[in-house]
Amino acid sequence: MNIKQYRKLCVKEITGNINETEKKILDSWLNESVENRNEYEKIKSIWIETAPNEIPFTLDSDSGWLALNSKLEQDKIELVVKNSASHGRYSFIRPALRPVLAGTIAILLLFLSIYIMNREAPLQFKTITTLDKEHKEIKLPDGSTALLNGSSQVKFLENFDEGSREINLKGEAFFSVSKNGSSFIVRTGNARTTVLGTKFNIRAYDEKTEVFVKEGKVSLQQSKLNDESVVLSKGQFSSVNKNQPPTLPKKIDPCVLGWIDGKLVFNQTPLTEIVDELERFYNTQVSIEESSNLKNQTLSGSFSNQEIDNVLNMICTALDLDFERQDEGYIIKSKSTNQ
Repeated sequence: MNIKQYRKLCVKEITGNINETEKKILDSWLNESVENRNEYEKIKSIWIETAPNEIPFTLDSDSGWLALNSKLEQDKIELVVKNSASHGRYSFIRPALRPVLAGTIAILLLFLSIYIMNREAPLQFKTITTLDKEHKEIKLPDGSTALLNGSSQVKFLENFDEGSREINLKGEAFFSVSKNGSSFIVRTGNARTTVLGTKFNIRAYDEKTEVFVKEGKVSLQQSKLNDESVVLSKGQFSSVNKNQPPTLPKKIDPCVLGWIDGKLVFNQTPLTEIVDELERFYNTQVSIEESSNLKNQTLSGSFSNQEIDNVLNMICTALDLDFERQDEGYIIKSKSTNQ
């Protein structure tokens, strides 16, 4: 995005006409530098000083500009015109009114620029979604690639390679980021991951975001905690849970990328998360017995090209549990309930 587009978002924010996606883009830009925040404050200051609430116009309509122009006409400055026999006809402005004229012109130019900016084409976004069990590789405008896991979605500006590269993710994706000097930002529900050039995996479901770095380095932070971030290097993992700061980086087995090859991989994974993954992977309902303490159990292992019945049988054998097939799917339960 160029500076003109960011200024347009500033005006939308000040006037209350900004949507959720535009607000995230603006917040990211404001957090990038003091200069950007100063630019926003300057626009806001001019807006307040010129008292736009006295001018009945709407940013998104032609009639709004006409109303503004009508208001300015009512307050126009009196010009005195005199004739001269030797020099012909000329006009001049009384000295006392010159500051007023300058202020009025400034107001006119401000609102004219706002009007023009709002007549520009709206921001164009591209959204790509995958179905259950579907993998899809996307080539981004800057040459980077994203491999989406099933039941995932990415959303980004069509011209997002101009300036800051930013993408929104729901679900799971593996990114190979090309270096071009600008930051590459992945936003999930509760976290922001920033890189320059690397290969990394992000998994974001519900209110939890997990990041694993295959190559290079990335910075991970909770969306609302700008001062608390961690830097992950090759082979390191960190996660953000709800509104908590990111966990300390730790080394884990790169088999977490097994989904790229169609494998189910668990690493000390709670049974509740295993069930969620099985539902996404096999597109069927899997539940856990309500009155049991099974949800706290964890499992490590990988499964490749297996039917769900075989996977459930191996999981339950490892955890000394049982499962039952029902009309709507499967339920995992304690063995004692079947005795």
